[in-house]
Parts: sequence; C-alpha cells; structure tokens
Amino acid sequence: MITQAYLEFVKKLLEIDKSDKILELYKYYLNKYDDFKRYSFIVGTNDKTGAVDNPLIRKYRHEPNQDTLYSIKNGLKETSQTMDLFTIDILNSYKYFMVLRSDFKEQFRTSLNITLDANVVSFIAKFIENNEIDTNVFRSKDDLLFFEPFIQDIFKDRIDDVNIFCYIAEILSHKQYDSDLKTDKLYSNIENLCKFKSLDLEYFNQTGILKYDVKNFKNMYGFFRNNLNNFEINIGFNYIYFYFILAIISKNSKDFDIKKSIKHIFDYMQENGTNFSELLEFILDYFEHGSNGFMNINERLKKINYEEAVKDIKNMCWDITYYYSMREVLNLNNSHVKEDFIFPIYITKDKKFTQNYIALFKNKIIVYKDNKFIGIARQESELTKRLMDYIGNPTKDFQREKISDLQEYKDKSEKLAQQANNLLKKIFTK
Repeated sequence: MITQAYLEFVKKLLEIDKSDKILELYKYYLNKYDDFKRYSFIVGTNDKTGAVDNPLIRKYRHEPNQDTLYSIKNGLKETSQTMDLFTIDILNSYKYFMVLRSDFKEQFRTSLNITLDANVVSFIAKFIENNEIDTNVFRSKDDLLFFEPFIQDIFKDRIDDVNIFCYIAEILSHKQYDSDLKTDKLYSNIENLCKFKSLDLEYFNQTGILKYDVKNFKNMYGFFRNNLNNFEINIGFNYIYFYFILAIISKNSKDFDIKKSIKHIFDYMQENGTNFSELLEFILDYFEHGSNGFMNINERLKKINYEEAVKDIKNMCWDITYYYSMREVLNLNNSHVKEDFIFPIYITKDKKFTQNYIALFKNKIIVYKDNKFIGIARQESELTKRLMDYIGNPTKDFQREKISDLQEYKDKSEKLAQQANNLLKKIFTK
C-alpha cells in the first residue's frame, strides 16, 4: 500500500543526516514501489553534498544561531528608533536542502516568496510614499529616503514576489474591533505596495533610476480596489483564534488538567477537519510553562479590559496565521511554469514569536504528491512525544478533509470566532 510505504519512508528519512544516504533511500523506494514516483520531497540537510545551495534563498533564510536579519531605521516615526527583522522558513533548522524527484534533475529553478508582517509592509509602503515625486517619478538614487539595506537588497536581488494577501486579510479583520482603523490608510498602503511590486528592479540596477510598470500597477491596484469589500478574511485565522482562546480559558480554569485540555482542543480540531499540529504543540508548551515568551498573556489579562485582550490575542494569532500561510505558497507551484518550486520565507519584527517557533519545531521534510503540497514532517522532540502520549499521532490521525465544502468551512469559522469572543468575555465578567 503506497500510503504505508510513504509513512515508512518518511520515518526512515527523519533518521538520516547524510545527503548520499538520503538519496540512496529515495532510489530504493522508487525501485520498490511503482507509485512512489508520484511523491517528491524537499529535505533539510546540513550536508552540502548534492544539496540545493541557492545563494538568494540562503541569504534571506534564518541560519542556525543567527539573531537579527536586518536592523533598519524606523521610517514609520520621526525618531531614531530601529526595527529589527527576523525570518522564519519551513526548514529553518537546516542550512541546506535536497530535492528528491523521480526525474533526478541536477539543477532546480527556484523562486523566493517573501511574506511580510504588517509592520514591515508599512515600512515598504512608507518608502514609496516618501520617494515618489510624481507619477512614476522618484527621487534620484542618492536622495532616496529610508534607503535601508533591506530595501537595497530587495532591489539588488530583484525580489518582486512579495506576498501581501495575508496582510490585507489581517488589516480588514481589524475593522471588526478597531474603530480607529482608517480605510483610506489601507487603500493608500495597498496602492504603494502595488507600486512596489511593480518596480522595474532590473532597470534600476542597470541605470540607478527607479520606476514602476504603470500598466502592471494599475491592473494590480484595480483588482484590490474593486474586490476589497469582497476580500476573504483568512478563514484559517478564525480557527486558530478559537483554539488559542480555548487554550487560554483552559489554562486559567480552576480544574485545569494538561492531558484533558490538550485532548479537548485536539478533538475540536478533529471535528472541524483542521490540521494545526504545530499550533497544538505550541499550546502544549504554553500549558506546561504558563508562558513561552511569545504567548505571554496570563498576567496581562489581569491588567487590561476585554477589547484590549481581543486586540492582543488576535495580534498573536496573526503571527501564527502568517506562518501557516507559507503552506499556501507551496501550493502555487503549478501556476509558476518557470520554477520547479517556490521557497517561502516569512519576515517579521516579532522576535519572541520567531525564537519560540525556531526552538520548538525541527521541520525536515516538505512532501508533495502529484506536484501538490500535502504536508510537512519534522523530527520528534520531547514535546512531540509528550503530545503523542496525550492524543496519539497527530500526523497520522488528523481528519484533514472532514469538511470539504468551502462555504460550510467559512461559516463554521465565523461562528467559532464569535464563540471564542464569548468565551473570552467570561474572564472579564467574573
């Protein structure tokens, strides 16, 4: 049975460190199972032999023991403050990666997809706002404002694949609980981001003159402007928010029990057909320690009101949602005929979130079947083993496609988000 063979292969692969042994194991399974060629894998490794050593990807991804990727002047305020940027990618525990495909190509065409959190997006929007003098006319190269190394590198490396969909979904969601949100500012940021994504980086590197493709900009901005009212709020966020609130409620209850609480949340995930196994481990770490740096909310709940709690918790949940959105990028492969695969990286200013996820998760394998992303396998940590003692094997047992109807999935997510708010209110009405 090919499913069993796949599980067996992944289990063995997690135990291998040397690149030649990884390739040898893959060839063995290809020869043993005719159907195995439908599977392909991107495998993290610290052995450079036979690995993909793409200098562009290596430059922007988190290296072991690396702290800050960039420290940039805060162009959002007229101060001397700096904003530190950190990166997370799905294989952040490894220096290189191997691509296992049945065609055994030696070279793979890759593209880098950068997802930016709201703080970094605002910085880029501010860059355009402060440098565009007239339509498609910018300050001279020597006079560009906020021309930080981060912006310079994006220009130099011709990175135009900056993902802003998750940012728009986040900002639109703020309208539900932030009466001060100015829609005009959102439109302005989107306009500047579309200009940024339309910049002719090759022309700039050749001439030093900055301009954007006007037609491309108008098409992109027109799409967002015309469809903003119908823009889908990230459905996954509502589920993450609900599970996050359940964890906080459980942790602060008088009869809190780790095993019962984590099993309760897992059962909800099963019922909803949502596989957030990493979130589940993150919650277990929170249960065991009360605070894990990033999820440091218990003491703050005693000092803030309900509205402030909603805002704080949703901000934390958006970091997790951005991280999970990298999986959506992996499914874009079929629409990019020039590349063999896309490597997603999330850039954020939240140091605690970055540190927690890098410390907790040793993702090693990205798995595809018939060129479609189907999952991620990681090396078991002691935390993973404790979780499996409580709930069984989440990778094997999750009901991934229990809700197949998108509208039903959306409707349920909205109900759960409201249910989460009602649960949180109870903390403030005691």
